[in-house]
Amino acid sequence: MIPNQIPVLSGGPGLTQEKQIMKTSIIIKASGEEVPLAPPKNGADYQLDEMRSFIGANRIGVYVDHDNVMVFDEDYLQKKLPFNRRATQIYPELIRRCGPRIVPQVMGDVAIIPRSKLQ
Repeated sequence: MIPNQIPVLSGGPGLTQEKQIMKTSIIIKASGEEVPLAPPKNGADYQLDEMRSFIGANRIGVYVDHDNVMVFDEDYLQKKLPFNRRATQIYPELIRRCGPRIVPQVMGDVAIIPRSKLQ
């Protein structure tokens, strides 16, 4: 990948490296570190409390696309969370679709979970 190039995740043949990453449940820390999530406690789907605990949030927000949900700390501004470059690169189209109300940068740690793992 060319440095500073933002990958595009819209359809098309072949899976980008980012799309392959998003087939599993992971945490992407603001540092760029990617940590696999443990399976859901109930063995089937992640619950709200689990999602909060993954990123240390009291209130969570979500970005949703066709296949995945990105869970972020809704209080990112008040907490002054750092910019998460990696998460922003993975979801450029999703963030653009959110419109002017949403900050076009992902802040803090996030969890990316396949929609099939949410109830």
